[in-house]
Amino acid sequence: MHCRNKVLLTGTMAFCGIAMSAIAARPAYAQVSAYAASPPATIYVDCAATSRGNGTAKRPYWRITDALDSARLLRREDPRRIVIRVAAGVCSGNFETQPIGQKTRPPELLPLVLNVPNLTLHGAGVMEYAEGYPSAQRPSTATTVTVDTLHYGWFDNTMIYVGPTTDGGRADGTVVEGLAIDDAFNSVHGIWITRTQRITIRDNVVEHVNFAAMNVTDCSGSIIGNVLHDGTPGLTVAGGSQSSPSKLYVGGNSVTANYEGILVSGNSTLTSPYFEMGANPLEMLPYPINPTASQMGNRIDVEIEGNDVSSNYNGLNFAIIGLGHYPYSQTGYINASVHDNQFMDNAGYPFLLEEGFVFRGTSSYWTNPDLNDFPEGYLGFLLAAFVTHGPFDGPYSGIVNASFEGNRWNNVNVPPIAPAILTFSSKNVYDPATGAPDPAMVLHYTYMRNSRLNLEDEDGLLSLPGVIRDDLRAFDPLDGTALQNRTRITR
Repeated sequence: MHCRNKVLLTGTMAFCGIAMSAIAARPAYAQVSAYAASPPATIYVDCAATSRGNGTAKRPYWRITDALDSARLLRREDPRRIVIRVAAGVCSGNFETQPIGQKTRPPELLPLVLNVPNLTLHGAGVMEYAEGYPSAQRPSTATTVTVDTLHYGWFDNTMIYVGPTTDGGRADGTVVEGLAIDDAFNSVHGIWITRTQRITIRDNVVEHVNFAAMNVTDCSGSIIGNVLHDGTPGLTVAGGSQSSPSKLYVGGNSVTANYEGILVSGNSTLTSPYFEMGANPLEMLPYPINPTASQMGNRIDVEIEGNDVSSNYNGLNFAIIGLGHYPYSQTGYINASVHDNQFMDNAGYPFLLEEGFVFRGTSSYWTNPDLNDFPEGYLGFLLAAFVTHGPFDGPYSGIVNASFEGNRWNNVNVPPIAPAILTFSSKNVYDPATGAPDPAMVLHYTYMRNSRLNLEDEDGLLSLPGVIRDDLRAFDPLDGTALQNRTRITR
């Protein structure tokens, strides 16, 4: 356990407390946090069952959907932890209107909505390991949840949703374990977790997604021992607010074969004001249109330990302002300890630190909105609820306090664009062949101002030849504005 008080200047004691509680008895940590002293209430599911059943061990439900409905009713009268135990097998589903009067098992109603406090969704999967990292679940044990009908949209659907709903449902204390989540490229996300405290996500496999395999925003807890493949990115951990802080431990995962391995965002990551829920009668609780200071998510404290983040395009990305943020969110804070991981053969940048996703624009859009002609870099469906509620046009700023120790940053088989890039603009501004700013992209991406990087680099990564450094730029190359950013790197 490494709690580096030299660099983590803000909130260090709170962050280290979270990290210590996450590590103290790992993997027993999840057992301590997940189960109360009294025996849990248990609901059984077998997707191979020939009748609906009643959720008992002898007559299990034939869908996770039915077990979740039962858990919502049970929670009204039973304060114990509720465990949904799903037998090995395939649980297929889709986002379409459910068939009526079927005598055979109907499909799962996707997304599966976990909005019951202190709920465990337990699959039967037993993880196998290669070279000390999780690699796959033993085939005979896997509980596979998959999508059988194409339902592809823009950033707005997921197989599993964990978070608050408009009916008052909450998901604090949720555990998701032992599942194989396979989108079969028929939907967008694997697991989306939002505004939930004390989560435990462990020993799952998430793969074949069109966008993020696992997205965790405004949450606290642990993400342990998962396998995340085929994502864009594999894992996003994003900022939280005073009312729902982001304090996360990410340990012992395999995050491979993604466009980006792990993305750390200093802001809450929004999809749209309403997540697309298919035919589900439950609805995501939308983010507020005009958030108060306590609701504006702009800070994350995270420990990243013992993960394999290899064979992606980009490895570890710190984006101070993340994708899908409030259009008028202007600050982001990242406090991170990154130690004892391996970042091998990532073909783009093994490490990136960038402004992220903010664009040059004009505030006139917000006073004269036209959803058919929105600003460069923004997507209309993300902004529709926020027009006239600006301003969004900066200036943007942020603080990153991070330490790096005991990591392997080797690209043995694949030469990267550069070992790392540090910029207060976007990685997209730079020509990957030369590392020089592209004048055409400078027109679109703005630069952060009055920002700070405090990095402790005991790995020596940032002193390697070829690292792209644009964090010391004094003036905006487009309009000459003094940026007044500061960087401090120590070893």
